[in-house]
Amino acid sequence: MKSRSRFVTVLAWLYIIPSAFALLGSFMQSVFMSQMPGVGGFYAGGYGDYSAQHGLFTFLKFYVYSAFAISLFILFTAIKLLKRQNWARVCFVGILALSIVCQLAWMTWALSAMNDLAYSGYGDPAKKLDGARAFTLVSSLLLCGLYALAIKKLLSQEVVAEFSGQQEPDSLAAA
Repeated sequence: MKSRSRFVTVLAWLYIIPSAFALLGSFMQSVFMSQMPGVGGFYAGGYGDYSAQHGLFTFLKFYVYSAFAISLFILFTAIKLLKRQNWARVCFVGILALSIVCQLAWMTWALSAMNDLAYSGYGDPAKKLDGARAFTLVSSLLLCGLYALAIKKLLSQEVVAEFSGQQEPDSLAAA
């Protein structure tokens, strides 16, 4: 019987549970979006530019439906990672790498927004924002480090051997 690494099992469950909740939430949002009246109903009649309203509504639909698709993909991949399928391991490395890129982009945006707020004339929030800046920077970099460690572990020889069905060279000598 081949051994299964606890790391892969824990990582898979850490993604199965939240992605199942995200899938449920995005499914409910998708149902809501499909039941909303179209541009001719709810969004016509109005305020400002019709084409801008139509564009925002279309983008909102795209966002909700893509959140559903992404949640479904991550849930499916995490389940297959739990079942030790190699394509799921490779996809998971991609998901984690994309998570690093998104986290760094979010950190950059958040720090930029805090700088804009600090110089917008709302009293003296610069001192109040120092803690928020530090927390944003530290938490984002720690999360990126955790993602990088997970990628390193998923690409390690023992995990690759576990997914390819081969035994490790040390375990052959022990047998």
